[in-house]
Amino acid sequence: MMDEEAALQRIMVVREAFMVSPAGDSKPTLRNARFLNPVISSDAKSTHHHVSDSNSKALSSSFSAVPPVFEPNNWPMKIETLWWRSPPKKWVHWLDTLSPKYASMWKKVGILDALMSTKCNILKTNSSMELCVGVAEKWCPETNTFVFPWGEATITLEDLMVLGGYPVIGGPVFTVLKDEEMKHFEEKLISGRREAGRSKQKKASMSAWMDVFMDSGKEIEHEAFLVAWLSTFIFPNGELISKSVYPIAIQLARGVSIALAPAVLANIYRDLDLLKKAIVGVKENKVVEKDVKLQVTLRSPFHLVQVWVWERFKNLQPPNRR
Repeated sequence: MMDEEAALQRIMVVREAFMVSPAGDSKPTLRNARFLNPVISSDAKSTHHHVSDSNSKALSSSFSAVPPVFEPNNWPMKIETLWWRSPPKKWVHWLDTLSPKYASMWKKVGILDALMSTKCNILKTNSSMELCVGVAEKWCPETNTFVFPWGEATITLEDLMVLGGYPVIGGPVFTVLKDEEMKHFEEKLISGRREAGRSKQKKASMSAWMDVFMDSGKEIEHEAFLVAWLSTFIFPNGELISKSVYPIAIQLARGVSIALAPAVLANIYRDLDLLKKAIVGVKENKVVEKDVKLQVTLRSPFHLVQVWVWERFKNLQPPNRR
């Protein structure tokens, strides 16, 4: 019992503080509150919390880039997101055309909500990127958490399931096709990609892919539709169709559940690591020369970071969402 109490003392502190309702609809009340260590006290002399070496390094890494005045638009850094724009009208048409026939299948494998959400337009603005860069400054790559003054928080699998509609149950995304029929369909998709590559653009872009398969009535139209979705919205590959998602699409089309949420979450963590490294480098003038902008390419569905912040921090929501 004593060991448990000692462990609790190491990870949290109890003290009186003014607390308010998360909804912000009440006056601050002075009461006992629990805070995760390490905490930042208004009285520096009263701070005697012991932090392990690993946590010290993590916190040092997390806060090393925080500037006195946060003005990311003035930083020599350009951020590119491979997918964060209005959904193409052709895509919305394709989705609406196939949903009456396949909606029950999509629901069975847990991707219906994720598919339908692609019809929504989450605006990417300067304030959007400021918000994402702002929370990325608090990111700690060693713990995969945002280290805020009051404690740590992070985007979880549950967030990916609720906010993005991604399934958490099913086979891994790297499953290899073994069934001969499935391999046959994969060959047909490969052939379709070659056909899309003969377009005016000379590459298998999302637009060229839809020209080949949309409303075509081809045997593999459903698989091709899922390939387009995975390549564009889940594992963005610029404007190109990715061959690596063929096995996932083929299995989903046959009612085999694939756990997309863990893979998407890992990609978001990777991009947060990349963005944090760039922020630290820019602030310490280690990675850019004068008048040269550092370009950071984010390959995950990074708009979910903005959605997560909106859901967790109500005061940061746009006025029309509050």
